[in-house]
Amino acid sequence: MRYNRRDYNSENETRRLVSWLMGKKYGPIILVVLILLAAAAGYLYYNGYFGGISADAEAEYHFIDIGQGDASLILTDEAAVLVDCGTYEQSDIVIDYVSRYTDKIDLFVFSHAHDDHMGGAANVINSLTVDEVLMTSHASDAVFFEKALDAIEEKEVKVTEALPGGTYTEGDVEIKVFAPVKDYEDHNANSIIMRVEVDGSSVMYTGDAEHRTEKDVLEDYPYSLKSDILKVGHHGSSTSTSEAFFDAVSPKFGVISCGEDNSYGHPHREIKSFFKERGLEYYRTDLVGDVVFIVKNGEIVVEAGK
Repeated sequence: MRYNRRDYNSENETRRLVSWLMGKKYGPIILVVLILLAAAAGYLYYNGYFGGISADAEAEYHFIDIGQGDASLILTDEAAVLVDCGTYEQSDIVIDYVSRYTDKIDLFVFSHAHDDHMGGAANVINSLTVDEVLMTSHASDAVFFEKALDAIEEKEVKVTEALPGGTYTEGDVEIKVFAPVKDYEDHNANSIIMRVEVDGSSVMYTGDAEHRTEKDVLEDYPYSLKSDILKVGHHGSSTSTSEAFFDAVSPKFGVISCGEDNSYGHPHREIKSFFKERGLEYYRTDLVGDVVFIVKNGEIVVEAGK
């Protein structure tokens, strides 16, 4: 039977369907199953499991539990930004996680050339659509770094150099880079320090930057660092996140990405004390798993738990 707009009435058709089902042997059971499936689909859609961000959210900051490594995903209605991806093995976790929310990475940030941060970069680039990479000019002769460059070339991914003082925009995501401000002799010190802002909410990312890098940033940008969330440097090591830098950022929340029972003792006592003494909340991926900060109407809601 063919319907036109004037003939079709969704309420009447729903009633007919329900009546028809109730007249069948297993109709009531089928009806209950359909209602439950509809409710589950609505819940998953509302919470972003069918792609994109949660309903009514301005931004989501995801810190992915990959063990002793770093991987973060920033999601808005206009952009998807990935910051680091861990080792090659860990990058499979990242690929699966990112694929739940988006089929394209607009910007992929390499904080620095260490295996636990970008060892799986080639795997990510070869598995997902990546439009652009943001990285420093500090290269490495490590195999994973060469493979990342090969993947960038093969996939024709745009590369942008992260320069101190530079501002980079991807959709409604604004990234302000503060470091590295000079050439240091090791990769940790050459980590990108950057502040990510979306519609008033902000996160400070520091890679594995050390105290000397932070000191230089404090000298050059003393009043530009305040952020809602601090991605604690170097998995919570005391070699990063000096007290002066912590207070300049003045976060409301902190997040530490580290592996359960890791051999480094991360996070270190000094870092935990900064939060405790100031009465601030912080979340550890080794204890709670994935950590997601959801921004709705200017308020930050935290979802965490294994």
